[in-house]
Amino acid sequence: MKKEKPVMVRLAFYRGKGGLRDKFVRLITRGPYTRVEVAVGHRMATGWACYSADPETGSIRRKIIDFDPELWDVVEIPGVSKTSVQRWFKARTGMGLNWRLYFRLPFWQEGERCGKYAPAEAAAAALGMLCPERYTVNRLHAVLSQT
Repeated sequence: MKKEKPVMVRLAFYRGKGGLRDKFVRLITRGPYTRVEVAVGHRMATGWACYSADPETGSIRRKIIDFDPELWDVVEIPGVSKTSVQRWFKARTGMGLNWRLYFRLPFWQEGERCGKYAPAEAAAAALGMLCPERYTVNRLHAVLSQT
């Protein structure tokens, strides 16, 4: 059996100005970040292959993004398999965005139960973290940037 080459998984946290939704997320999560992208593999000519529960499309998707350091903070995540992260997202591509959890509204349900994910919840679940629904984008950044 061929052993997978170690390829870094990175999380990119958006701290750009954004619109009204971004301002609301910052207010309720008490931090500078409004969304997170999971970047896998090596940088390509046009950017990174990223996965996210995307507020723009309202679903889980894959997209190539070139991170402007003025707008994004990137955290490298050692010891996480690129293949397992990709497998997690590919199995859920097209599932909806969990708006209640994203905005921390009352009566939210975690993604595995309702079939929809908030951005931080999807990233934490793909990394294999326990209770991924407990993370906001800002809490996820705080936890992962300490390791």
